Amino acid sequence: IWNGLPIRSNKPNDAKRLFLLNYMERTLPEFPHLTPPFIRGVIKPMEFSYIDSEDLEVRESMHLVLLSLFQNSVSGDNLIAWQAQHYHEYITLATDHFLQGKLSEAQLAIVYQRMSSRLPLLQAVDRHLTRNTLHYTYLKTLNCPHTDQQKALLLSLIYQIPFVNRIFLLEWFNTCKELMSKIKFDGAQNKKILEALWKVVSSIKTDDALKWWYGNIIPTKSYL
Repeated sequence: IWNGLPIRSNKPNDAKRLFLLNYMERTLPEFPHLTPPFIRGVIKPMEFSYIDSEDLEVRESMHLVLLSLFQNSVSGDNLIAWQAQHYHEYITLATDHFLQGKLSEAQLAIVYQRMSSRLPLLQAVDRHLTRNTLHYTYLKTLNCPHTDQQKALLLSLIYQIPFVNRIFLLEWFNTCKELMSKIKFDGAQNKKILEALWKVVSSIKTDDALKWWYGNIIPTKSYL
């Protein structure tokens, strides 16, 4: 099917591409024979063709196909190993595309939320995966020159915190507070970040997390 679909962009061709990309996004998570050779032979050529498409919808649909590769839990240990090995690679691709204006903020949030949900499983293969991705997101947030993008990146960092080792939980909460102090977010941006942070604190439901919130955020009245 893909071989018969011309690369040139027009409405009929784009509609066919979107249909096929959306179909793959929906079906790949439940596909029982999703293997590294299948990804190399079928998905990678599609990625090379469409990941930098000038059409935003095609580009973001291709991202959703790539994201779906990490949502599959039914294809065995070889795929789990592949997911752990390529986790950071895809996070980097999505983040770079966001910073280049090729991926929307909403799409970046979907990427980090869905990818982070896989960390409990994939850490069994690479125990440093969460730590390394958090450090990567932290540095991207700190060094980004635009506060609107920094807000989106800090939210992406917050989405990962529920999956951090509990020993380092407060350290990452403090890191978020530090970034909020260093970066001149406006009131709306600050509110969005605090809402996401509270959602994480309340979902974790540990005494340490709640004590941190009431000891570090409530006294500053920065949640107002």
